[in-house]
Amino acid sequence: MPMLVSAADWTQFQVNTQRTGITSDKAPITAPETSQCWDTYVASNGMGGIDIVPLVVGDMVYVSTFDGSVWAYDKNTGVLQWTNSSSGGGFLTGNLAYGNGKLFVPTNAGKVHAFDAVTGVQLWNVTVSSGELNSPITFIGDRIYIGDFEGDNKYYCYDGTGTECWSRPSSSGKQYKWAGASVVGSSGDYLVFGDDGSYITSVNKNDGTTVDELNMSSLWPGFDALQISSSICYNEENNRIYFSSKAGYCYAVGMNPDGTFNESDVIRQDIDLASTSTPVVYNGRVYVGSGLYGSNGKFYCLNESDLSPIWSHTPNGGVQASPVISTAYDNGDGEIYIYFTTNSQYSKTYCLKDLPGNTQMDVMWEYQPPSEKNQYTLQGVSISNGRIFYGNDLGYLFSLATSESLNTQYVFADFTANTTSGDAPLTVQFNDLSTGATMWRWDVDGDGNTDYTVRDPVHIYDTAGVYNVTLTAIGSQGMDMKTKVGYINVDWNPWNNPESDGGSLITNSEIQFAVFKWKKQTPIDTGHIISNSDIQLLVFKWKKQTPM
Repeated sequence: MPMLVSAADWTQFQVNTQRTGITSDKAPITAPETSQCWDTYVASNGMGGIDIVPLVVGDMVYVSTFDGSVWAYDKNTGVLQWTNSSSGGGFLTGNLAYGNGKLFVPTNAGKVHAFDAVTGVQLWNVTVSSGELNSPITFIGDRIYIGDFEGDNKYYCYDGTGTECWSRPSSSGKQYKWAGASVVGSSGDYLVFGDDGSYITSVNKNDGTTVDELNMSSLWPGFDALQISSSICYNEENNRIYFSSKAGYCYAVGMNPDGTFNESDVIRQDIDLASTSTPVVYNGRVYVGSGLYGSNGKFYCLNESDLSPIWSHTPNGGVQASPVISTAYDNGDGEIYIYFTTNSQYSKTYCLKDLPGNTQMDVMWEYQPPSEKNQYTLQGVSISNGRIFYGNDLGYLFSLATSESLNTQYVFADFTANTTSGDAPLTVQFNDLSTGATMWRWDVDGDGNTDYTVRDPVHIYDTAGVYNVTLTAIGSQGMDMKTKVGYINVDWNPWNNPESDGGSLITNSEIQFAVFKWKKQTPIDTGHIISNSDIQLLVFKWKKQTPM
């Protein structure tokens, strides 16, 4: 029977045909628990074992290895289900794709192999190029798309039976390395990809005809974008594509409705180091890594609109991996968790937390395998049903999870209050809006201690100040925490603000004056010259509004 694709499946590089790298599936947001994790040795020559992102479909996780073998494991237990051989050897870095019950595997021998995803039986193989196929396969409908490296320097389209539909030479004449294509536009008719000559190209995906091409090196005087070795990420909300290059830049390019590039909407941002990382775009922010094999690395969060930096993080090595995002814990506040790996000899997997408005992220956890199982990690992770999966050069496949992440039901913390500002004593009624909670811990004054454990507490603020409020919601399916910074403002009147006067007497230097004069309300003759006796004075004094 055919395997059905569900929301939990990771069927191709960066999840889907737009390379968004975003899933609503849960993933571990606290340190992985040994009892919930597994790892297995697959195959390696000692340096170059698993150099792709695992695919996950149903209960199976798939990888290919240095020797050309293809492997399928039970995603929950790590038990081998089947293995078979493809062709070629060396660093097999072309990412697999799944579609219509078939697993498509590109190889360094220039071939694509198709396997039955359930049984592992090889259905067909076809020689596509005299060179290597190390770009991610894009699967759309019943067709696959891929570019070649050190061969004919073409991009190819084959159908589900292994029959060529079209091929097209590179716009720059250069090859394709890790250059995954993205489906662009509301019609879904256009395919966009980059090449080693710094060109991005848009073609009609049905027949391969050129729609537009753009040399990124020609857009800025004296600039060389070098190789575009990332895939293209398409964000349909603003109709832009995002990618990186080995010049050490992240780029945004606008797309027109007809599949052409909007050259008036082109931005670049220096991200310090050469990059092969495919950006991920979410909630007005762009996430991308930089740094290569064995080098230093950076991980950036950029403004989606202009690519200006918001924050950066320095991990323990180059980030060639493309980050992925879980939105499972976003209950309306934009809370996301970001996962990536480092390509260092002592590689780590990172989990970062970010929220809208943050100028710095939170490192939730770092995972480093024991030394006998650790090695360089070229590619990133995939996510499915609370687990993340990745492989490394030593040939180990890892599955990381926690009891909470494997729980299919969620707890979301949220709350409101009947008032958030006023003079002391200020009485505030808090109301719980959480989902799945059966216990509550309230810290209503921001001191880190629990003040109430009832669902809807009432608190009286006797002291002026601005207070953070945190609710920890706990249920049978886990726990969640919600903090509202500066949520309660007591004595907001500037006369009584302790930040303003500190309880001390107001000095003359702190006073500003306003003088109003008006005529007495007693009758005076028309045309009479107003004298001082006709004038009354009203003087208002108030404290300066700085500091506040």
